[in-house]
Amino acid sequence: MTRWIRFVAPALLAVSLGGGLSGADDRTHEALRFAGTCLKTWQDRLALGNWHVSVEIARAKDLRPKTVGQVEIDYPAKRAVIQVLDPVDHGLPEDQMLALVESVVVHELVHISLTPVVGALRGVESTDSEEERAVRHITAALLAAQKNGHN
Repeated sequence: MTRWIRFVAPALLAVSLGGGLSGADDRTHEALRFAGTCLKTWQDRLALGNWHVSVEIARAKDLRPKTVGQVEIDYPAKRAVIQVLDPVDHGLPEDQMLALVESVVVHELVHISLTPVVGALRGVESTDSEEERAVRHITAALLAAQKNGHN
């Protein structure tokens, strides 16, 4: 079972996602390096060490409109690919760009964590928007806790 989940950042609703590393510049490489660091940190924190998760930088033209990240999950194989919007496509200052990268990585890892629960609820009156709302709240809480020194 492979499924794509998208992440929409409220501040970037006019921006769409893209997949693959093309037109790379220093900011793109910095985003990819930081995404890898965030992946290691948050994968450990969320006890997803038995998953093979990778991160890619994605161009806006290649991913779903109005999103800044997405994840492809293969639950039986415990594999996932997280895609994060290439800085070339949003032009945020570096501090905001790095915050966005971390937010997307955490958000998509929360989706991975919730995959078995969401799958079990598919027959119940659960919608993708309810799942997305829950994931956004959990992600915000995790990032706020880290910012306040609660690792």
